Amino acid sequence: MLNIMKKLVLIGFGAAAITQKKAEELKKELIKQGNLSEKEGKKFAEDLLSKGEKGQNELVKAVEKTLKKLNISDKKELEKIEKKLNKILNLLNKNE
Repeated sequence: MLNIMKKLVLIGFGAAAITQKKAEELKKELIKQGNLSEKEGKKFAEDLLSKGEKGQNELVKAVEKTLKKLNISDKKELEKIEKKLNKILNLLNKNE
C-alpha cells in the first residue's frame, strides 16, 4: 500500500516537478535572452533540480508519516495476512 501511495504521489508531484531536460531548456533560453551568464545558468539549473528533488523527498516522507498515523498496512503486512488467511481457508476446506 505504501508503494502504491508513493507512486501516486510521485506521479502527481512529477507532473509539476521540473525535469533535467526542462531545466536545461529553461537555462538555455535564459542565457539566449541575456538574462543569465553561462555560469549563472548552470547554477540556476542545478538549484532548480535540487529543490525539485528535495520537495519530492519531503512529500514522500509526509505521506509515509500520514499513512503510519492512519495505521494503514503496507504490502509486506498485507502479504502476511493473505498467507495466514489462505492457511485458514485450506484448513476449513479440509474439514468439510
